[in-house]
Amino acid sequence: MRDTISVYGRAVLDLYEEWFPLMGANLICFVCFIPWLLVFLALAGMALQRSEGGQIVVFLLPLILIGVLTGGPAMAGVHRLTNPIAHEKRIEFSYFWEGFKRYYLKSWQILGLWVGGIVIMVVNIWFYRMWWQQGTQIAIVPVILFLWIMVLWVGIEPYLFPLLLEQEDKRVLLVFKNAVLLTLVNPGFTVLLMVLLGATLLLSVVFPPLLLLATFSLVALVDNRAIVQLVARLEEQRARYALIEEEETQSDEEESEGED
Repeated sequence: MRDTISVYGRAVLDLYEEWFPLMGANLICFVCFIPWLLVFLALAGMALQRSEGGQIVVFLLPLILIGVLTGGPAMAGVHRLTNPIAHEKRIEFSYFWEGFKRYYLKSWQILGLWVGGIVIMVVNIWFYRMWWQQGTQIAIVPVILFLWIMVLWVGIEPYLFPLLLEQEDKRVLLVFKNAVLLTLVNPGFTVLLMVLLGATLLLSVVFPPLLLLATFSLVALVDNRAIVQLVARLEEQRARYALIEEEETQSDEEESEGED
């Protein structure tokens, strides 16, 4: 718990210290994600059974295309910009455009797989829940199973882009594999991290200027700080286990020498 709060607090401090370049990157991300915000509002209107929602979606098709082409790379860019901060290094705004261009395709592979996974979970939960409501009691088992899988899938999201930057092997499936392992090994850290990030997004919706000026950059800072913290923790554990194994090997050698 202390590590997660420390990561978030450091990220807020980083945002204050590097305000101007991070604000510029946040503005670009906000513009790139405007289409998705409008689509979300349209879908919300459809969910409320308002016919205007469907009409809005039709008119937003060009903006959806722009969002598809720019949103993912923008997230890669802001994570690339904030990554050196997590390693206590200076940043330049050119890092944003470097990440935007270099990870253009991989960024949408990552977001596409992640969003696709969410959609699959939601469809399965809805399908089996419908069976359960119709009287098939055993259907509650897959509902609970897919709910847990969806929680896990949501939990890996903060680790995806930082892992893409940190790993030497940039394969997307390996990024997802390592993100899942980190989530399973650090459940408490991940849950509290998601709570803090969720509270940040909720506050940004209530107070929209945050979404315009800070939210995307702050989330990227938290993501990068979290990965650096977890990797450092893994390195410490690995060094500790190596030391224990070395001590056990030495003691075994001493025992064998004493028997001789």
